[in-house]
Amino acid sequence: HTSIYTLFQSPLRGRNIQSIGKLNEDTTGLLVFSDDGQFIHRMESPRWKVPKVYEVTTKHPVNSDRIAALCKGAMLDDEPVCPLPHSHANNYQIALSS
Repeated sequence: HTSIYTLFQSPLRGRNIQSIGKLNEDTTGLLVFSDDGQFIHRMESPRWKVPKVYEVTTKHPVNSDRIAALCKGAMLDDEPVCPLPHSHANNYQIALSS
């Protein structure tokens, strides 16, 4: 796979820019970059408890039973996640937060 860093123009390539977090294959979203190592560490480290929000599109409709099941112990990237209140815009989308 091609690295996202190949899209940076040459002045940015020399600044040690790193992503905060990641996007897995077959996902979409906002990827934040910085050249401030301390800021990157603070955003990624579990110690600082910076919440992450995942917008999820589901194969099956989201209903109260599925929301309750998610609240009982869903894991994403080795972190527990729970639906955000009133976060489903339609029956197939929901926001989860770590």
